[in-house]
Amino acid sequence: MLKRILIVLALLSVLLISGCSKMPDLPAAASTPSYQIVRKSEVGGKWQTYQLKIELGKGDELPILLKLVDGDKVDGYFDVEKGDGFDFQIKGNTQLYKLEPPAAGKKVSDRFSFTASPSQGNMYILTLRNTSGDKDVRISAFLEVVFPASGAIFIPLDTRK
Repeated sequence: MLKRILIVLALLSVLLISGCSKMPDLPAAASTPSYQIVRKSEVGGKWQTYQLKIELGKGDELPILLKLVDGDKVDGYFDVEKGDGFDFQIKGNTQLYKLEPPAAGKKVSDRFSFTASPSQGNMYILTLRNTSGDKDVRISAFLEVVFPASGAIFIPLDTRK
């Protein structure tokens, strides 16, 4: 519980310092999931690309915050490599994207794209969640996010050792 509070306080501090106008509600995480930044690159001085490998345990969720300005375009892709019970959504001031549950036995992957707008604010939260329920199922997923170099990304620190 203390870990969750510290993570939320750290995120809020960064957001207040960075000057966001309004931030959507952050989801409450059950624990800190693990992730690895596989690749981080700048493309032509105009775009940033982040590729992440994410492990989510039972009840875990990983909120990733993007700070954007009006007109910024974001593209991305996710792929669940192992596990069932995966949820993914993108929120600004309202929900922009929600993964539709696939048919049984179908691979879970999708592309997403959105443009920042004044009506949605300047902070966007991409939330990856393990919704496997009572099962102790670990989910492995890959996420790629491409956004303007002028934007910023905030990923909670993994403080477990």
